[in-house]
Amino acid sequence: MSRGSDCHRDPAGDVRNAVTASLEAVAIYHNEVTAASDKAVAKIADAARALGWPEHVVAGIVDQLQTVAKIHLQITEYVTATWQEHIQSWPGLSSTAGGWPSAKALMPCMLTRRNSGRRWRRR
Repeated sequence: MSRGSDCHRDPAGDVRNAVTASLEAVAIYHNEVTAASDKAVAKIADAARALGWPEHVVAGIVDQLQTVAKIHLQITEYVTATWQEHIQSWPGLSSTAGGWPSAKALMPCMLTRRNSGRRWRRR
């Protein structure tokens, strides 16, 4: 890009577009993982049955895999919600004149939120 075209760029708009695109990509990822997970669990259960494994073992495998998939999706949802919360609290977001803050300006907020994630850990 030439220097002359930089004066017509809208950095705040570029950032908004990038953030929106990334959130949309995460939503697509979430849906694809959900669909793939259900199919994979069904195929694994079919394979276990074909091997002659008892139904209670197959049910246990299915339960464990579904639990892991659920946890994965919950983590994805939590991270996405946290990111959206940060985005909405950015100064100047509602004002086109204010622009978007730098990563350095957001660091104290991110560190505070990161520390609140301790509730996910076992005590």
